[in-house]
Amino acid sequence: RPGHKLVPQNPPPPHAAMMRAVVTLALVASASAFMVPRAPVGARSVLRSTEAPVETPPAPAAETTEAAAPVAEAPAPAPAPVAPAIAMSEAVPFLTAAKNLDGYVGSAGFDPLYLSETFDIKWMREAELKHGRVAMLAVVGFIVPDIGIRLPDHAFSSLEAVKATGAQPLLQIILFGGFLEFILNSGKMTQATMFEDSSRVPGALGFNPAGIKPTPEDELKEIKNGRLAMLAISGILTQAALGHPNFPYA
Repeated sequence: RPGHKLVPQNPPPPHAAMMRAVVTLALVASASAFMVPRAPVGARSVLRSTEAPVETPPAPAAETTEAAAPVAEAPAPAPAPVAPAIAMSEAVPFLTAAKNLDGYVGSAGFDPLYLSETFDIKWMREAELKHGRVAMLAVVGFIVPDIGIRLPDHAFSSLEAVKATGAQPLLQIILFGGFLEFILNSGKMTQATMFEDSSRVPGALGFNPAGIKPTPEDELKEIKNGRLAMLAISGILTQAALGHPNFPYA
């Protein structure tokens, strides 16, 4: 200012300058505590070499303009085999049907013991026909005398006639029947030999003086009547032996 005289200021004492320096150093030290230390250049190169490399995904293949070849289709799996249906017997529905009865006249599927699978079916059919024919003759021969048609001086009932005949005449009848069987079959009596000729028909014994050609209906009638006669003669003999010797054996 005009009119004022500059008065020189006194320099600061030495101890004040020292205090400033100490405070400055303290502030710098406290600030360095909050800074992240940096690794040296050599250490940073070691850290980079130990890190696992990051795999980059492969670049997608370039699409081709050509059409891809068609892929052959796999063959379809074969269908599972179907189990065959089990045929049941018509006569006995809770049993399976016998295998060898088809094609025979009069077959009703009744073979609960499966004999047709154990024995020769032709041999068994021959036996059935012969027994049926004998049974039909027996029924007639047993009933006719018991209804009063007898020879003179023969007042026996059929059951009494069998008893009065005796064992020897009955044995002669059986042997004569066996002899006829042997002659008609040319000595082939067993099921292993009776049908060695495959063209031989069961029951066809060559006895047909009238030259009748039986039809399937005639054969069916013979089978059914023969089966009925076998049951009938069994019942007649049983009733007669139990004390009812006269017709109708009741």
